[in-house]
Amino acid sequence: DKLGETLPESAVKDVANGVISEALDQWILTRLHRAVAKATVAFEEYEYANARAAVEDFFWNDFCDNYLEMVKTRVYDEAGADAKGQMSAVHTIYHCLDGILRLFAPITPHITDELWQAIFARKSAGASIHARGNWPVAADYPVVESAEASGIAGVQLLNAIRKAKSERNVSIKFPITTLAIAPTSAKAQLEPVLKDVQGAGNVDAVTWTDKVANVTATSEDGALSLDAVFAESADAA
Repeated sequence: DKLGETLPESAVKDVANGVISEALDQWILTRLHRAVAKATVAFEEYEYANARAAVEDFFWNDFCDNYLEMVKTRVYDEAGADAKGQMSAVHTIYHCLDGILRLFAPITPHITDELWQAIFARKSAGASIHARGNWPVAADYPVVESAEASGIAGVQLLNAIRKAKSERNVSIKFPITTLAIAPTSAKAQLEPVLKDVQGAGNVDAVTWTDKVANVTATSEDGALSLDAVFAESADAA
């Protein structure tokens, strides 16, 4: 158990004390803050469909499709090359899973209670997920606007890499030896999450330029252009 004897209190405290230090982790927690806030207002206004939409959008789009894909390399760092980054991811996933189960509790009551008491047995101490006062509070999750901007840019970059590989009919695991990204002005925003994106896209090296020589793919928002040099053999994937 990488969390040790003392369980994390809240995501906002873990960010404040430097345990959750990576921009990608702060991005997903910021997105969770916004999802909790939206769902809370929707439930208070008896707009249950809107509450469910906010929770599902965070779970499927932000957490499953993007965050888990980008954080895999860091969280499974078995060699311990980046112990601080790994611990940042472990704490973040802990807070996200806890928050997700509590957000889904009014929507899917039985399975969420079973999962919460199994996964968070030390925290629940046998109490139900439906106990009074157990609804998540947005203030327990940080809002880090710089990390949020980097995370959004990282998702755009990852989707462009996915597009490039899809058009080449290769899997997301297929290696890219060099990836040129334009424009250079995007570097400062992307750098905090770039290592995680490289891990998800299996990109060996990145270069920056104001204009790529051969446009392999562009980001959905049109802000990024990529020139990807793929590995020569499919056996490398």
